[in-house]
Amino acid sequence: MTRLIFLIVLSLAGTFGTAHGQTLVRCAIVDTSKTPAVVVNAVEYPHDISGQVPPGMSAPMQAQCAGQFDIGWTFQSGAFSNPNPPPPLPSPPSMQLASTSTPTLNGSYPIDPLSQQKVQAISLYVAVNNKFPARQTAQAWPDVNGTMHLFSSTAQWQAFATAMGDFVAALDLGQTPTQPVTIP
Repeated sequence: MTRLIFLIVLSLAGTFGTAHGQTLVRCAIVDTSKTPAVVVNAVEYPHDISGQVPPGMSAPMQAQCAGQFDIGWTFQSGAFSNPNPPPPLPSPPSMQLASTSTPTLNGSYPIDPLSQQKVQAISLYVAVNNKFPARQTAQAWPDVNGTMHLFSSTAQWQAFATAMGDFVAALDLGQTPTQPVTIP
């Protein structure tokens, strides 16, 4: 009974790493009556007891002391796996653009907050100075794949910036703007 209480206290207390100067081994307590086997607890022992029934427990419980795991993970064919992996990251928001006069501008452009800031900063510069920043004669801008597209006139750039602003505003209002967005 004392042993079982010690195991429960040890598992609730978290990872110690050492006990009385001795390095401990973190082991998964696996319920092998499930198919696939499921990690039901994590306990630290003074040595590797993989494949054995943990002290104070009975079959179908088994210790597995190698690999990364968490409670609720499965154990099958000698490996742990998360049955509920985190969902993949969503695709970054983008706007499809079609230019009626310059097909090389056609593409899908990012509309994340940083991209919006940069586009609008360049647009403001163009509106105030009637030219591209840094003495450029054209403005290069990447699509979502990193392919650079060259806006050869300030009018093209301003049409792009306006289209992006309108597109993002529509999304912010809960609308579903039509794609591709068309500019001259």
